[in-house]
Amino acid sequence: MAEKLENFTTAFIEAIAQERKRNVEWAASAVRRSVAIGASEALRRNVVDLIADDTNDLLNKIDGRVVKLARGEVTLRTKGAAVERIPMSWWNRVFAVLADPQIVGLLFLVGLLGIYIEFQNPGLVAPGVLGAVALVLAATALSIIPFNWAGLLLVVAGIGLLIAEVHLSSFGVLFALGLAALCWGAWLVFRVPEASDLSLPFWRAVFPVAAALALVITAVGWSVTRAQARPLYSGVESLCRETGVAESDLAPDGRVRVRGELWNAVAATPVRRGERVEIVGVKDLVLHVRGSAEPREGGGR
Repeated sequence: MAEKLENFTTAFIEAIAQERKRNVEWAASAVRRSVAIGASEALRRNVVDLIADDTNDLLNKIDGRVVKLARGEVTLRTKGAAVERIPMSWWNRVFAVLADPQIVGLLFLVGLLGIYIEFQNPGLVAPGVLGAVALVLAATALSIIPFNWAGLLLVVAGIGLLIAEVHLSSFGVLFALGLAALCWGAWLVFRVPEASDLSLPFWRAVFPVAAALALVITAVGWSVTRAQARPLYSGVESLCRETGVAESDLAPDGRVRVRGELWNAVAATPVRRGERVEIVGVKDLVLHVRGSAEPREGGGR
């Protein structure tokens, strides 16, 4: 297929060179061997007609030339012609900026992150709005430039696996799969035959984003693991394994003092007033205790 395309392009440019009475041999070499020459050499080899310094110089030099069109020969009258410049509109400038694979990738990730934060913290509004705007801009850009659906789906799946790793205990399996899918999808999303000049550089764009996500997910996972490993510091459940002092005889119920507070308590075995007790459970705001081996108040055992 590559050889066929090369032969077709060579024949096409040779036909143009013959029609314009240019250097046919050099035109074929430009296709087959990718040769290049400077402006003066191109003029000497009959590759170009002339060299102009600027637009006005060009209009003066081509004045009076006869060109051959489909309807016949036409004499150019360009000397002193008015030049009208048509600048790019602001809307086209926006599209020109959006039609960049790196910008599209950044907008897509920012959009998904904003929507995720809004779902995790309903009512913040700002992350959801920014995420929605970013996704709309990314969709607009994808309507301008061609992309690969398989790559886009891989990116979404990779981000989903990375988020799942935060909430599920997979010992890093979901994290590794999500990171691999994200990198593969980002590399693949703009690799389409119709747009070979559009690409997302792996080391300059894909790798830094993947590394940043890996660091963030790792930090979040480490923080969650540390938080789960810590003992409870608040709530009724935090009283378990605490020790207190019996304020009355527990035979089996009575009162104990824990953390400076009085609680109703029940003991499986009798406990005398002033003895240390250990809390083994809490039910309906009643502490279930047992005698502790620690010395009782006043130094006795």
